Amino acid sequence: MEKTMIEKTILSNLILNEEYSRKVFPYLKEDYFDDIAFRKLFSTAVDYVEKYKEPPSREALRIALDHRTDLNEDIFNQTSDLISSLELDTSTNVEFLLAETEKFCQDKDLYNSIRRSINILDGNEGDVSKGEIPKILSDSLGISFDQSVGHDFLEDHDDRYEHYHRKEERIPFDIDIFNKITKGGLPRKSMTVLLATTGGGKSLIKCHMAANHLMYGKNVLYITMEMAEEEIGRRIDANIMDITLDEVNEIPRDVYDKRIARYKSKTTGKLVIKELIAPSSINAIAAGIAAITNPP
Repeated sequence: MEKTMIEKTILSNLILNEEYSRKVFPYLKEDYFDDIAFRKLFSTAVDYVEKYKEPPSREALRIALDHRTDLNEDIFNQTSDLISSLELDTSTNVEFLLAETEKFCQDKDLYNSIRRSINILDGNEGDVSKGEIPKILSDSLGISFDQSVGHDFLEDHDDRYEHYHRKEERIPFDIDIFNKITKGGLPRKSMTVLLATTGGGKSLIKCHMAANHLMYGKNVLYITMEMAEEEIGRRIDANIMDITLDEVNEIPRDVYDKRIARYKSKTTGKLVIKELIAPSSINAIAAGIAAITNPP
């Protein structure tokens, strides 16, 4: 959404959509809004909610605005006009609005936190120590609208029962012994751990799995913290083409290009190899996930 449009949409729903309002009010801040009229309208709404524990009506906002003594005539008129222009599009999906608002809050807070961190580094924040910067940025990166309390054991028993009897989708291996061990392959939404001694073939198996899942049309993110991205790519090439590592180095360019083109035509999946140097942040991993899930 365009910047001004998302801000006006947020304010409109904040005032006119109670379901939306109760979910997002705790996360919004006045300095998220660029236009002064938007900030004044938001702060007026906040004062009302804190006093009456419910979102204000349009008329209540006008009355509250009229009682403010800190606005000059120009800002008062701009804010009053903004109240009149608020409108609710009931056809817009609430979950979409919440997702867009969450992203808006995350982006604005991170931007503000970075600016504040720069001010701290420049000594413009009084007694605030530079040591506070990591916490400021961490708090900003942690903004989330997720209010789920988790799985209620007694109340959610129906969902649990359905889960027990749901046929689980699995991604099979092309190695029979692994399918036998895993009862048909890797289940979705799960973590599978491979354990072996040094030199026991863990990377070899993972490269084989990455190639196999890619051919099944799955998106694959391969995170390596030991080998270079190109070396992992070479091993996956060897798996997909069913040749040795030495043969990968010797294959003619035109043959190599033709084989890659043929495999691209056989899968809808995407494989991204990401080398991380420890310690790496969750944001680096998130960037890798975005690379395989977001269209170019």
